[in-house]
Amino acid sequence: MLQAAISQTTTPYETTCKLVAIGSPDGTGIADGSISCTGPGTPVQLSISQDLQRFSEKFGGVTVSAASPNSAAILEITDTLNVAFVDSEVTGVPGNINIKNSTVQILRANFTANSGGTAGAISIDSSRVVIDSSYFANNTGAAGGAVQVQGPSSLGIANTKFVGNVNANSQGGAVAVAPGGLVQVVSSEFTANSASRGGAIYTSGSSLSIINSQFMRNSARTTGGAAYNADGSAVTLLNSTFTGNTAGALGGAVASDSTQSTIGGCIFSNNNAQSQGGAVYLSNTTGDVTTCTFSSNTAANGGALYQNLAQSNIIRTAFTGNSASQKGGALFGTTSTGNIMNSTFTSNKAVQSGGAVFQNDCASSISYSIFSKNDGGSGGGGGVYRNACKGFTINCSFIENTSAQGGAMYQNNCISNNIRATVFDKNKAQQGSTLFLNNSIPVINGSLFDGSSNAGSSIYQNSQDATSTGS
Repeated sequence: MLQAAISQTTTPYETTCKLVAIGSPDGTGIADGSISCTGPGTPVQLSISQDLQRFSEKFGGVTVSAASPNSAAILEITDTLNVAFVDSEVTGVPGNINIKNSTVQILRANFTANSGGTAGAISIDSSRVVIDSSYFANNTGAAGGAVQVQGPSSLGIANTKFVGNVNANSQGGAVAVAPGGLVQVVSSEFTANSASRGGAIYTSGSSLSIINSQFMRNSARTTGGAAYNADGSAVTLLNSTFTGNTAGALGGAVASDSTQSTIGGCIFSNNNAQSQGGAVYLSNTTGDVTTCTFSSNTAANGGALYQNLAQSNIIRTAFTGNSASQKGGALFGTTSTGNIMNSTFTSNKAVQSGGAVFQNDCASSISYSIFSKNDGGSGGGGGVYRNACKGFTINCSFIENTSAQGGAMYQNNCISNNIRATVFDKNKAQQGSTLFLNNSIPVINGSLFDGSSNAGSSIYQNSQDATSTGS
């Protein structure tokens, strides 16, 4: 694991440099610049653009060579070990810093309004880099609005803010990570970054850990308002907050496709996706969602969470006030496996079906969970709608849920969907205040229906009979 959380007042490297590059008012060149390096590793070998070389009288402790003529970099750091750039400022420059085959720390840096041909501020290739206590704002690039990571590189980001960075036509508004990269983000903030996919962060075939960080008002034109992870990436999100992020299609905050994704202790609130997964979209993905909170997220399907071909358990997680304009106010699952355990669903709403949960062709059991005041709209299942699913419901409570059909639960063409030791109270529907059963034959036992072991007319049976006992 990367050691990203280095103190913001010290550096582990004895050789330190400071870079200042200020862009010209018209944005076409550099108006002022300086480089100074001190320590036992000096002079530091650097390749510098012709534009920056004009200020060589302000250079110290460096040996300068010309940068590659086809490079977008103003500064190239190649084959350099254990150098820290401290208190650097790069503002309004039409170029970036290129780090290759090097070990570098960037401490207390300010990169603002730069526009590199690839990354807006820093491009990293086959290197080990730590960025700490720095600020990246309004940078633009074609491969990572602020930072690009390529090859077998590792990047640690700590105590750093990314604000308003843009990759308008590609991926990673703030950070883009290509296959083979390893990135850890700790105690950092990503605000109002934007891209086509992965408004703040994009990963492909790489490893990403996000810990104790905040993502606010990031946006993606299509997928992953805050983060989009794909192509075999391994993703861990821990104790982080995602608020007000948006996506034009999938995953208002986070979208993961063909990944291994673990999400724990996170808060998702007021995120929106136009199509699926108001907060989180998981497709062809394995990994659990544990001890999280989803509130006031919205989408057409899966107001909070959408699962497609996923293998994912939901454990000790709370869903409150999420909504879908179609199905699955909190959760929409299709052709997926994974159980719902020790979770709560409160005041979620879907216009068509599945006020809290909509499941299609899933293998999923629900246990020790509470469904309260959810609304399934004009369709079925105020609490849960299940179509062609397998899995039991045990030790749950369904209280004051409403829908047109099946106030608490709707089952269609389901098998082995037995219900045991579950409480149904004050649920309402036009047909089946508790359950609507269509071509489904659950065994129901040990359960209470408005205080009685006799379900009576609270179950609507459209085809086969359900078996209900009080023992």
